[in-house]
Amino acid sequence: MRVLKNLKMKNNFVFYTWSGYHNFGDDVILSLTKKLRFTEDKNSDQLLITGGTLLPLFPDQKLFIKNRLDEKKFKKILVYGTGVNCMCKQKELEYTRNFLKDCKHIGLRDEASRKKLNMGTVIGDPFFHFYYPKYEKKDYVVINLGYNSGDVIGGSIAQLNYIIEVLKFAKEFIVGKLGLKLYPLLLHDIDAFLEKLFKNYIDEKDIYSVENRYNGLKIFGEAKFAITYKQHGMITCLCVNTPVIPLAYSQKTINVANEFGLETIPLDKVSVESLTAYYNKLKDFPFERIEEKIADYKKRFKVFVNEINNDKY
Repeated sequence: MRVLKNLKMKNNFVFYTWSGYHNFGDDVILSLTKKLRFTEDKNSDQLLITGGTLLPLFPDQKLFIKNRLDEKKFKKILVYGTGVNCMCKQKELEYTRNFLKDCKHIGLRDEASRKKLNMGTVIGDPFFHFYYPKYEKKDYVVINLGYNSGDVIGGSIAQLNYIIEVLKFAKEFIVGKLGLKLYPLLLHDIDAFLEKLFKNYIDEKDIYSVENRYNGLKIFGEAKFAITYKQHGMITCLCVNTPVIPLAYSQKTINVANEFGLETIPLDKVSVESLTAYYNKLKDFPFERIEEKIADYKKRFKVFVNEINNDKY
């Protein structure tokens, strides 16, 4: 993974993820942001908000954000590569708009977020702003699932149902009919339960590997195709030319997929039949359109950075 050439920020920033939870996704975005020449300086009077969704999702989050921002008077506030969910409450949306009115440069990940906020410019998710290596495909399929943590065993019955349907499709179709192996890519510690379920349902001889699970780029890149639960799993596939069946665990997955003309399967619609139907359309996967869209995101990001660098605050 290489960064864009000749791209250098003149400014240093205090880094801040909107969600404030420093989860796996946030940490990846922060790492990518640093590679893209945004430089962290905790004493800076300029704030860079990146990662997550620009909505206070929980009652205490508004207070968390307010207290964090009140700690310092920032002269410049930037938003980079985030967005909003379309299924948001009007009160939350107004809170977000009110905050963003003081942000001069707002780079969003998708057009649906821009329309919902009625501000900002679409530059794509930070994952799109790199140059990725070419990979030789191997005889396996990535199964990238998720099972959210809960009070008892984690997740919900609805989530468990979609997982079982994916595993049935994997065993009956991918292994049984296509003769390919499976690579379970489970990136969160809370998925320990899911990993056990996978190994109990799928024969060990049909699992390609469970090693190097955090080297997601190479794992996705060498796959024949992938079934992804998370937004960034889908995005990684788009960046490494791997056909993908995206499962829509949230609206943000649908928003990004729409940018590329891709359909998604809602979790409550996941079945062996819907997965088989989607697989049959992978032969027409829009590689050319995806390549053009990613190139456009890279151009937009360069413009975004140049505007920041040339701004006289």
